[in-house]
Amino acid sequence: GNAETDSDITGTYGPYTTYKITVMNGDTINNIDGGYKDSSIVSIGHLTIAGLIITETTKAMLPSRVNLATANNSKYKTEWSHYSGNYAFSDLTAGQDYRISVENNESPLQGVSTRDIVLIQKHILGIKYLDSPYKIIAADVNNSQSITASDLVELRKLILGVIETFPKNKSWRFVPKNYVFKNPTYPFPFEENILHSKMENNKMNTDFYAVKIGDVSGNALGLVNTTTRSTKNVQLIFEKASYKKNEEISVPIRISEGDMLSGIQIALQLSDELEFVTIEKGSLNINQENYRFNRGQLLISYNEARGFDVGKKDIFTLRFKAKMDLNIDNKIRSSNLLENEAYDLTDQVVPLEVISSVENIKTTSGVYKFYPAKPNPFKQETMIEFELPNEEAIIFTVYNPEGKLVWSKEKIYIAGNNQMIISKEDLGHSGLYYLHIQSKEFCKTQRILMLN
Repeated sequence: GNAETDSDITGTYGPYTTYKITVMNGDTINNIDGGYKDSSIVSIGHLTIAGLIITETTKAMLPSRVNLATANNSKYKTEWSHYSGNYAFSDLTAGQDYRISVENNESPLQGVSTRDIVLIQKHILGIKYLDSPYKIIAADVNNSQSITASDLVELRKLILGVIETFPKNKSWRFVPKNYVFKNPTYPFPFEENILHSKMENNKMNTDFYAVKIGDVSGNALGLVNTTTRSTKNVQLIFEKASYKKNEEISVPIRISEGDMLSGIQIALQLSDELEFVTIEKGSLNINQENYRFNRGQLLISYNEARGFDVGKKDIFTLRFKAKMDLNIDNKIRSSNLLENEAYDLTDQVVPLEVISSVENIKTTSGVYKFYPAKPNPFKQETMIEFELPNEEAIIFTVYNPEGKLVWSKEKIYIAGNNQMIISKEDLGHSGLYYLHIQSKEFCKTQRILMLN
């Protein structure tokens, strides 16, 4: 408030001047003295370009490289955006041209699933069109400026692990937030940078929309507009519990609660004691483009845009060969490479739980019976019923999808019928969990889902 007092905090510029301070969203700066220079001619310098990088659904983008170029230097400055989506370039000179762009080519599989293939196929066939230009950009997986079956082929290869990156595209594309598409139903080509020409003042709203290639369902940074229905079972149907060395094993696959679906994806982990042979067609017209086996992991991705019926049918059959005499219990189980899930005709996600139809697994000490958790999904609590041949200690452990231990319990249970309850207080918050059950001679893992 006193023009005679030096208000320049650093003392660099002297009396009657103001030191420029850039305050970004979330910053807290206290005890700042301010002032001004009384002059009819103000020399403008030390300008700032700042903005926000978010998705179409206003989710903050993960840290990305933001590039600032001038007319004479295409690599003038580079900054990394924050987890909040904010970025800033300060101390820029007035009167120059500045061009801003964003890049991120990490984690191509993030947010991508067979559900996206279903949605893109429906768009191609005219059954249900993608409703925003950003989703159409995301569907152009091969960067051809068109949406065709070739995009579906490339996306399925990524899901099955045949390819690890998009050969002709980047993992993310970034469109200026204020960019106006000439035709939103055909957004190609589109701008991917913002130009501030002969900049004379701060540009604090230089914002971008982040578009995850392949993710038209919008869940790369968290599920969006997705309603989860009750869990279905993927039933692995064995003729018997034990097999001899070199004996062929045929495992028909069925899905419980048969109705119409538009797609499924299944991830299985096989024991080293099994040799994978092939998958044979059942009611689904599955072929080699729909699955991949690699290092003990069998990944399956299948869809039909107009839907298919899974009721009380073998949808396909897995063929294996036993490498040695073995008990089939726990030799085929869920893998964490992909979520086991199906998609109904309204494109909603239906979690799948892989179970064996051989309910009674015989061991040297008797018969164990462990039944699926009920209810599942649940809101307050879920119960696991089981039968033991003898009194013994059973260990229950619950892990989150990242493999972190969330809850555990060890107790000695009597021979015969038993029950164990898991409550929402045990888990803490809603989400997907893996329940592992371990005894002296038996182990089993199943997925449980707690809802809000």
